[in-house]
Amino acid sequence: MAFCPRSVSLEKQGAEVSADAKRKRIIGTKSHDKFNTNFKYPKRSPCFIATEIFGENHPVTESFRDYRDSHLNTVPGKVFTSIYYATSPYVCLLLRRSSRAKRLVRKWLLYIHHKLHLEK
Repeated sequence: MAFCPRSVSLEKQGAEVSADAKRKRIIGTKSHDKFNTNFKYPKRSPCFIATEIFGENHPVTESFRDYRDSHLNTVPGKVFTSIYYATSPYVCLLLRRSSRAKRLVRKWLLYIHHKLHLEK
């Protein structure tokens, strides 16, 4: 799909838009809406695993949220985020059952936090 600013400008000036152009615009808009709906996430949604390990308002949890909001807004980042949101609630259930796993994941998250230079 292509966007033509000239056709939009001409339409605003009263020029007639062909039926084919209108149909293509509707199809394109629906396609974009579907794509954006599939990969959209709320800006301050929970960071499930970090929240489970550190708590809702812990600085590490907030850093991971900030990183997600600023760096994972690309298509691959949104795909990763959607997969993460689909699987992490199950990981959290497992972490609640094992204090050893929770300690290991805590160390792993702190390592990632350090490597991504998320310290404030």
